[in-house]
Formats: sequence, structure tokens, C-alpha cells
Amino acid sequence: MKFSNITPSEWEIMKVLWENDYLTAGQIIKEVNKENNWAKTTINSFIQRLLEKGYLSFNHDNRYREYYPLCSERECVIKRMRDVTLSIYGSRLNLETKYFEFYGDNDIEYLNILKAKADEGYERITTILKYEMIEKHPVHLHKTQKKFHSVMGNPNAASWYRAGYAFGMIHMSPLKHFTDLTADKALMHVFTQSVISSINLNCPYYLHQGISAYLGQWLDKTRIKEALNQNEENINLNTLRSFVFDLTNFRSSAGYEISYTFISYIVHKFGISSLRKMIDEPYDIPKLFNIDEEVLLYEFKEYIHDNFL
Repeated sequence: MKFSNITPSEWEIMKVLWENDYLTAGQIIKEVNKENNWAKTTINSFIQRLLEKGYLSFNHDNRYREYYPLCSERECVIKRMRDVTLSIYGSRLNLETKYFEFYGDNDIEYLNILKAKADEGYERITTILKYEMIEKHPVHLHKTQKKFHSVMGNPNAASWYRAGYAFGMIHMSPLKHFTDLTADKALMHVFTQSVISSINLNCPYYLHQGISAYLGQWLDKTRIKEALNQNEENINLNTLRSFVFDLTNFRSSAGYEISYTFISYIVHKFGISSLRKMIDEPYDIPKLFNIDEEVLLYEFKEYIHDNFL
């Protein structure tokens, strides 16, 4: 669904319904006018506009219409952030697929590579994680890696940092920087991150990156084997839990590879539906799957040695 912009006055209606959904028009008017002094007809006009724009719906089963929001406050704020970001960095649409919009550098080769797998990856990932986006996902292709790093707030980042999520959209470095992994898989990794954040913004970092790497499908066994052999002491749950948002330390400690193999083990033992369960309830994985932590760690290490070493 393509949502039109919300005016400042319409935001007041939405804020009331995010705090108290399923309200009648009379109840909305009462709540809004706790901080305003608007006429009933004015507020009813705002409600009608929001219905037409697709932000609201109402319950048909009752005598009076009871209105409720069709998108969360976070989703609407992210959309506003996207609009502002596009107005700054360029809002010319270069390519549109079923689920994505591509802005920025109009590199035809780059766009063709990304569009070839983008929609297929979107359907696979959103089906597995049981999540539906409310709009097409914007992607901005930057003309230089320096510009990408600047936008991501990390101007001194390493060259391997090439794709990320900020201001409600995916940002990517130029195609020439994707040498050890393909740009389309990097896109799916970051898209998965955005979905996980939408489901649970507080999902632990190792799950965030591990699930994204698993569904992005960009890690190969050679890289995994080399990294695990060099960081075997880090193969434990405490190390996983200790990872925080620090890309450089995470990468140098084999964070991607250890997190990926842990997710692979969990899916192998408990099925693909376990991914959404972990995102929803991420803080005690052994309890979530009713398994002793020592047994889980033992089986995880055995799985690594059988499949990756």
C-alpha cells in the first residue's frame, strides 16, 4: 500500500489512536481537544482524510464506527524519515520492482543485478519471518563509498562496510566495492535486518546479524571454516550474548560466522519457524526451546564440527 503524507493536524488524530485504538468519532474528538480547541466538523474531516489515505479503518460490527490505525507509530515515523532522506539525497526513482524502489545512482548494471533477485528474496524472507511490509522498501545507491560511510554516520569505516540501514531505507556503496560477496546478497542481508528491527527493535545483536546472514545467504563454507578455526575460543553462548553494535569488533571476532552457524544449528534442530520465535523472545534461547544450556552448547559445537570444520 502506498501511503500519502500525514499533515501535522492528522498526526494529532493518529497519536490519539495509537494510544487508544477502537475509538468512536466522539471519543477521538474528546481526546484530541484535551490539547486543542478544534470544531467537531474539523476533526471529522481529518478522520475522513486518514481513512481515504489508508491510515485508518473502522469496525463495522457496532452501532457507531470504532476507528483503529492500520499502521504502527514506528512505521509512520520511519516513512516520514524516508521522505526527508530522499528529499536530501535525491528522490528520483530509477527502478521500481514489486517490493522495492531504487534511488540514487542510476547505474544500469547495478540495478539489473539487484532487481534480478530482490523480489524473490523479499518473498522468501518475509514468508519465513511472517512479516508483511506496509510499503515498498526504498534503496539508495550512493555514487561513492565515502558518501555511503558519511550517510551511515561512520566516515572512517573500513572498506568492507558497504551496505546498511538508516533513516528507514537501505543504503549501498557502488557496485565495484562488492568484491567478496554479491551486491544482491548484501541487499538481502540488510533487508532482513530492517524486518527484524520492525518486529523487535531490541533483538540482540548476534541474532540480528546471524539471522540476516543466514537468510541473506552470503557466507560460504570456506570463509566460515577459516574464521572458526582462528576463533574457536569464541564458540560459546556467552560470547554470542556479549556482542554489541560494533561492526569492527564483531567482524574481527568471527561474529558473523559464529552467529550464522548458531542460527544454522537452531534451524537444523528446531525448524525454520524457530527464527521468528527467537526474534519475538530472544533473551533465553535454551528456555524458549526447552533445552538445557549445556546440552545446547554441546550440540552446537558438534554441529559446527560436523558441518563446517
